[in-house]
Amino acid sequence: MQIKKTEVEEAIMAEAEKEFYAYGFEHSSVRRIIRAAGTSIGNFYNYFENKEALFNAVVSEEYHTFIRFITQHEQEEGSMLSRDILKQPDWKQQISSMLNRMLPEFISRILPDFSIRFVILVEGSRGTRYEDTGDRLVNLVKEHLREHGRETGCDLPDDSCELLARQFMSGLVAIIKQYHHDEKSRNRLLTQYIIFVMSGVAGLMGIEL
Repeated sequence: MQIKKTEVEEAIMAEAEKEFYAYGFEHSSVRRIIRAAGTSIGNFYNYFENKEALFNAVVSEEYHTFIRFITQHEQEEGSMLSRDILKQPDWKQQISSMLNRMLPEFISRILPDFSIRFVILVEGSRGTRYEDTGDRLVNLVKEHLREHGRETGCDLPDDSCELLARQFMSGLVAIIKQYHHDEKSRNRLLTQYIIFVMSGVAGLMGIEL
């Protein structure tokens, strides 16, 4: 029985990331991946059942990372913005003041380290169980925006939430693609971008940031 070596698995994963990013799942080649990783087809199957299992290993954590980001965002917002504030006559001014003071640090604290694997998940997953992930994530953001609207008594139109959610996802992907080798710049721009989007949403609700 062959003993699995962590470095071999890591090499396969690293080359798979490059392959899936360049070609997407459908047009990627396991043979190209194993050749670049310096291993054999037989050795590949010691680690992964097939190409889809390899794809799942590459992107699954990115999927759950985004879900956690939205969930944590909601939880942190809930602790930061008490519902009692919404009962005050000047609640918009109170929220505006609070967000202006706390928003940059808040985003920096909860922002995950999105990598090129997130781009693969959104753009290169056709032919896998993740192929509708882009739409699922857009719907997640869309519902989050609508919930914000309901909480503040502002019924945001469905088509507006859809547009904002899709633009938000497109912006995330564009920044990650352009700065995937520069973590510091990537996280700085992602933070600024998220604040920009949140400011726009707040503006729709009549809250000036």
